[in-house]
Amino acid sequence: MKFSIKSQSFYAEGLAFTDTLPNDLIDLYEDEGTKLYQAVNAGSYIFSKNGVLTASQPKPDNYHVWDEYKECWFLPPDAVVKRKADAVNAAELKRQELTLNALKSIEVIQLKLQAGRELSPSDTIKLSEVLDYIDVLNAMDLSLAPDVRWP
Repeated sequence: MKFSIKSQSFYAEGLAFTDTLPNDLIDLYEDEGTKLYQAVNAGSYIFSKNGVLTASQPKPDNYHVWDEYKECWFLPPDAVVKRKADAVNAAELKRQELTLNALKSIEVIQLKLQAGRELSPSDTIKLSEVLDYIDVLNAMDLSLAPDVRWP
């Protein structure tokens, strides 16, 4: 088995790749190949340290990129902004989901009101609690995402 650091890919022996093979292929022993293959599948980056192929710690998240000079994962400034925006968007989706679930829980009560029926005391309490809950959800500052404390 061969490995390319540039492409972070493994190449089996005996396959005809024509001239599309990377120019940095390294021959691997079977046990070394297995270890590195497992590391890559766990999210590690394989790099050469003092001539020895080494697996990094797994990639912390999809926003980090590998710094080949410092031999570590880092978070570029644009990725910090993207990660924050994604967290805020995810929080908004969660708020919408919680609101929809709350509204579903009072569908029968709403139907009773639309039909002009009188609500029982327990229905009135539940309706009030759910509306208060939705008010709390709508008042939440989602710019704090991902550190949002959900009610």
